[in-house]
Amino acid sequence: MVFFRFPILIPLLPFVFGIVIYGWNINFSLQEILLMLLFFLGLLLILKKAFLRKVPFFESVAMIVFFLFGFANADLHNEKKATNHYLNLDLKALNLIDFEVSERLKPTERKRRYVIELSSINKKSCVGKVLLTIPIDSLTSPLSVGSRFST
Repeated sequence: MVFFRFPILIPLLPFVFGIVIYGWNINFSLQEILLMLLFFLGLLLILKKAFLRKVPFFESVAMIVFFLFGFANADLHNEKKATNHYLNLDLKALNLIDFEVSERLKPTERKRRYVIELSSINKKSCVGKVLLTIPIDSLTSPLSVGSRFST
């Protein structure tokens, strides 16, 4: 097949497949991922001995490892798993929010839209991005990117 003449595609496909599987909200910790890796390596060793080298051991191990790398990569880059993400805080009463305007989006006819990065909620340090919409009126001016606010 012409497809397999490009060597980068062979490890890339299981890597992308690991990211896609992670997107299905299958929650595994990194320890469970390493245990799965050891399990599959042991299974491949058993199959190799049972079928007398008919199993392509190196290729199978490489595909499993790249699948788990993709899964772990998606898990490590998931901001919602951070302990100080604003979704993980107890937000029963919002009194004080500190944020910085990081991006100005295209306004609608009635509202200005911004992406803000939270720095603290109720004096508790936090991270995360939120969409802020402000009604357009003649008394308020647009927010500038990079400005910090406390409300």
